[in-house]
Amino acid sequence: MLTKYKIKGRWPEAKIEEVEVLRETAQCIFVSTNKTKSNPNGERKELKMTEWSEYYDTWDAAHAALTDKAERQVTNARLALEIANSFAGNVKGMRHNAKVSGVGTASAGLPG
Repeated sequence: MLTKYKIKGRWPEAKIEEVEVLRETAQCIFVSTNKTKSNPNGERKELKMTEWSEYYDTWDAAHAALTDKAERQVTNARLALEIANSFAGNVKGMRHNAKVSGVGTASAGLPG
């Protein structure tokens, strides 16, 4: 059997699991499962790379991939914070303009 390292990098969960693999292809791995009538070989096929998990050959490679994901999340969060702070600054800087210069008043039947 082969050993692969499965990462789950969906926030807030971050973990690396050691997985025993029966065989693999370029895109898939096959893990052992219970034998049934519909699955007499007792194998379950999983894609190596999905939105939910990824498989790597070594723990170090899995850890590096998880570290990259975490760093991207931090970068994205900082950018989102910068945008939110800019929006908040724009809102705080707004001033009420008491005099409306005829925009929309004529059509509403109001004196301009």
